Amino acid sequence: MTDDLDSDFERAQYLQNMLISEATIGSAEDSDYQLLRHHFVDQSETNNLLPAFVRTNRDLAQFWQFIKYKFKHYSERREFIYSEFIPLLDYLEGKKSAPSDTAISDALRSFDEDSVHSVWSRALERRKSDPEGAITAARTLLEKACKHILDNRSIEYDEKR
Repeated sequence: MTDDLDSDFERAQYLQNMLISEATIGSAEDSDYQLLRHHFVDQSETNNLLPAFVRTNRDLAQFWQFIKYKFKHYSERREFIYSEFIPLLDYLEGKKSAPSDTAISDALRSFDEDSVHSVWSRALERRKSDPEGAITAARTLLEKACKHILDNRSIEYDEKR
């Protein structure tokens, strides 16, 4: 079934629907779940947006053990799953990205510095929920990028300033 999905947005919706089916006495295909789970876990852009219960439950049997004790009623389970998928689906629809996000992210990856890319990702995540935190993260990013350039050119600088 997953071969028929054309985009990550469709894959995420299918994963969400699969979990709702499993949580409401339906059945889902475990191999599809594991394939989709790995697809999103392996991408740095989607890993943190994926619901925590998907990252921690490696198969549908583990998910069932999680969800059946968390919520008694099917409606509660559906609402929970829908709400947990909002960040991932919004991201995949482009609702939380600015046109420059991808270009800047790609440029920073060329530094080949995991820490620089990590700081940029945090700034993007925080810009709406924590603008001050986003500014701090962006400032840290700029500082790291400048230090990287100075290090590559063997230019000395005061590490504490």
